This record gives sequence, structure tokens and C-alpha cells, in this order.
Amino acid sequence: MATSQDANPTYKDWLTMIALALIWGCSFILIKKGLVALEPTQVAALRMSSAGLVCLPFFFYYLKHVPKNKRILVYLTCGFSSVFPAFLFSTAQTHIDSGVTGALNTLSPIWTLILAVLFFKLKGNKFIYIGTFLAFAGALVLVSAKGVDVFSANIFYAGLIILATFCYGLTGNIVKINLAGIKPISISVAGYGFWTIPSLLFLFFGTDFVSDLETEPLIWQSIGAVAALGIVSTAICSFIFFILIQRTNAVFASNVAYIMPFIALLFGIYDGEPILFFHWIGMGLIILGLFVSNRKKQKS
Repeated sequence: MATSQDANPTYKDWLTMIALALIWGCSFILIKKGLVALEPTQVAALRMSSAGLVCLPFFFYYLKHVPKNKRILVYLTCGFSSVFPAFLFSTAQTHIDSGVTGALNTLSPIWTLILAVLFFKLKGNKFIYIGTFLAFAGALVLVSAKGVDVFSANIFYAGLIILATFCYGLTGNIVKINLAGIKPISISVAGYGFWTIPSLLFLFFGTDFVSDLETEPLIWQSIGAVAALGIVSTAICSFIFFILIQRTNAVFASNVAYIMPFIALLFGIYDGEPILFFHWIGMGLIILGLFVSNRKKQKS
């Protein structure tokens, strides 16, 4: 009988993953809309504040269901899964189109595999290494698709996205291995609830958010986009994602990134972003790398 550690994904798990991909695929265009009238740091802080305010009323109730020796790890898990990536993505999208950002996000499963092999006792094989090479080659093609020197500032902002995908890969493994006995809703509510006050304090006292409310004519449209991003894409979807990890495994759940770039690119095209031939080549290499990395079932 399969246990929760090695359960084969059911059709419900596949449908859940597809639904997550559709919602998360919209995240990049929402970040772009948020950046119309908000600074990158404001977008990130408002995103986490919105997610946290949804969880805060239930914080103490669900915190009781988290063992005391695991609470710091839960806070850090939500930090790596959302807080740090929120700042990295919003900063990167000041220089990189939302569609390309979504495509680069497909590196998340690669990091999940690499970290699982290096630190979480997953046996590696040649497919992982070949797939990793192909995926990072695809990322390089994506960054330089417009003919920009890859050693210019553009590569720096792409590096921020790659760092964010590293955080996602780390989160998936931690939730599966170290937080397996804790209910996903307790992880989400306790984690995001913890980050609410720091996010609000930073938003109101660490940025010009208050003065921008009076001077930026489009700020409420941006606030609406970021609030939707925080409540739906961050708080609710992270809870569902943690369930999916615990029901299946971190590697399967991270494959949500297979579908996300297509959604992100379609929204980018709709919003007038140029999608070039080499963008498709780069994304194709990344997806080929993901396929090769998963070519042979891994055993822990």
C-alpha cells in the first residue's frame, strides 16, 4: 500500500495542480498591474499584508496545532515560499516582461530535484543532471531573447527570479520532509499570520505608500490587483499547494510550473508584450529539461 510519503498522484491531484497553474499563471500580470502605480517594495509588502490579513483572525487558533519546536520552521517556510519571492519577483518585473518571468519560473521543479538529491536523500541519476543543464540553458536563451547582452543588468534581474525559484524548491522539500505531520491549513495560517504585522509596518513606515495614496491617480487599480494577488494567489493557493505536496510529493507538486508559463505568456501577449521566437525556444528547453529530469522515477 502506498503511504503519504510515496502515494501515486490521483486524477484529483492532477486537476488540483492544473487549477493552481491557471491561478498562479495570472500572478505575473497582476504584479505588472501593481507596478503601474506602486514601487516593487510596496507591491511585495502589500501582497504579503493582504495574504496575512486573511489569516490573522485565525492565527492563534491554528498556531496551537503547530508544535512549538516547529513554529520557527513554519515561519521560515512561508518566508521562503512567499515573502522573499514577493520582493524578488516585483523587483525583477521592473525590467523583465511578465510572460518571460512566468517562463523562468519553470526552474522551480529543477531546484526541487537538485535540493532533494543534495540534502533530502533523493537518489540522483544522469537524467537529473542532463535535465538541469537543459533547463538552465533555456533560462539563458529566455533572458537574451531580445538580443540583450546577457552580462548586462538584464541577467541580474533574471537572477532574482532564479533565486525565487530556488526558494520554491527549498519550500517544497521542507514541507514534505520536515512538516509532514502538520496540517497544511495550520502551516499557511500560522506562517502568513506571523508575517502580517512586519509586512504592514514596512508598507506604511518603510515606503511612501501613504503619500502615494494622495498623489498617484491609478493607485487603487494597482492596490486591487495586488490584493487579489495576495489573497488568492498567495494565501489560498499556498494552502492548496501544501496539501498537494503532502498528498503526493514535492517533485510532483512542483511540476505545476509546467503549465504556468503558457498562461503567463498568453496574458503577456494579451497585454501587448512582444513574444519572440527565441522565447519559445528558451521555454521549450526548460520544459524539455523538466521532462528529462523526471524521465526515471526517483527513489529515496
